[in-house]
Amino acid sequence: MKKKWIGIGSFIFLLLLLWLIRVIWFNQTYPTINVYEYDMGEIVELGTDVVSYDVMQGYSVRVDSSKIWEYDDFADYYQVDREEVMNSPMPVPDRVYEVTVTIWNAENTETGIALRDWYIQSKDIKCSIMGILFSYANPGIDTTEIALRPNTEKTFHLTYSLTENRFRPGIWDSLEDYPMWLAVTWYPNKKMISITPSI
Repeated sequence: MKKKWIGIGSFIFLLLLLWLIRVIWFNQTYPTINVYEYDMGEIVELGTDVVSYDVMQGYSVRVDSSKIWEYDDFADYYQVDREEVMNSPMPVPDRVYEVTVTIWNAENTETGIALRDWYIQSKDIKCSIMGILFSYANPGIDTTEIALRPNTEKTFHLTYSLTENRFRPGIWDSLEDYPMWLAVTWYPNKKMISITPSI
């Protein structure tokens, strides 16, 4: 019986040792991500930094404005089919964070941008684009994957779903003062644009 416990203990020790070796290897192989913050109105070159698995070299982005809407006001303004939103896989938001961006393509002929991979974040939460609302805010565009011809630019209204239960108590009532950023690249440089909304 004693040998059995020694064997089990040795096995657990070996697993822990292998896990520790793996953690050390991972930390040495994948260096720390550099984080860069930009202000609204600044033009941010995406360069060779990655979002998801894509490189968007040649593209640049600027946040022109942002606004927090009550969902009903947003739905009225953009003539949203409320029943369609109610039947979509995502829950109906309490508010919509609209971030207006202008995107330029200087020279890229190979790739585009998956806007669904651009999220807004605070220190506590991360919110993704709600595609069904994106199509209402950008008439004629029914996908969040875009590609621009070289030497062209276009303005988009990114629509993020906000639900009260995702925020800590007290924050929901003063969201306009709550620091948030639009993350446009992930690795090796994470580029985040500060957004200052109005309700």
